[in-house]
Order: sequence, then C-alpha cells, then structure tokens
Amino acid sequence: EISYSKILYATDGINGANTTGMKITHCVIDQMQISGNGIFFTGSSRVNFSHNRIFVPGNFCIYASNAPDSRFEWNRLIITTNSGTGIQSEYSDRSVFSYNKITGVSSGIIANYSGQAEFVGDTIECFVNGIHDQSSSGSLTVRYNSIVGFRDWGILCYDSPNSVLSH
Repeated sequence: EISYSKILYATDGINGANTTGMKITHCVIDQMQISGNGIFFTGSSRVNFSHNRIFVPGNFCIYASNAPDSRFEWNRLIITTNSGTGIQSEYSDRSVFSYNKITGVSSGIIANYSGQAEFVGDTIECFVNGIHDQSSSGSLTVRYNSIVGFRDWGILCYDSPNSVLSH
C-alpha cells in the first residue's frame, strides 16, 4: 500500500506490475519532468486508486491495463499540456470509475474491453473524447457523469450489449 505520499520532480510517478490488491490512496504526484506520467500499472487486479491528486505533463495520469476488479475513485487528475488521457484501463472487467475529476486531457477515461465496468459521477473536461469503452463483454453502467468540451463524443460505448446509460 502507498498512502499519503508526495512525489515531486521525478521522471515518472509510480510504476508497477503484477501487484494484485495494491492500494494507492491520498497521494500527490506533481511537477514531473517534461514528459512525466503519473501512475503506470500492468497485469494487476483488484487495485484501488483513490483520493489522489495527479498533475502531470505526460501521456496519462493513471494507466492500468489488464486490471480487473479495480477501483478508480475520487481522484483529481490534470494533464498540464492539455493532451493525453486521464485514466486508461483496458481489459479491466468489473472495474469501477467513480467521482473522478479529470481536466486538461484529450480523453477522459478509456476502458476498452472492460465488461461490466461502472462509470458513475465522473466530471470530465476534455478536448476530444469523454468516456470510451468499446467491445466489452457484458453490460456497462454509465450514470450521472458530467462531460464537457469534447470535440468528437462525450460517451462512446459500442459492441457492449445490455449497457445502461442514464443522466
């Protein structure tokens, strides 16, 4: 578990792989080098990213590929170069993305191939895309999100049968 840590002036924030059950909570990642990213995890299930503040100039704030049953909640995410992605978590079935505030990004949340994922109460200010989850087996739940500033689409969910989108 990593909690209540402040990471400043580094090349990148926190990196990991195959860390089932890892929790990263109440951390601040800020003032990274010119292409610095926030959190990068692969192959890690049941990971909890919550109550973090991540301000980076790189390509993503949180990247967690192949992270089923994970939670991304109450994070404040900003990409300072007005590009990149707030949260990218593909192949992450049954994951929850809730109450994140994401700004300064091209794309807010990308969670392709993440069946039964939930997107609830996220606030996203983006330049291109808001929430994107395609080709997910099983239903998606997308409720009570606020997405503004997008050029292409706010929510894109296709090839995702039985999904519920509301408000």
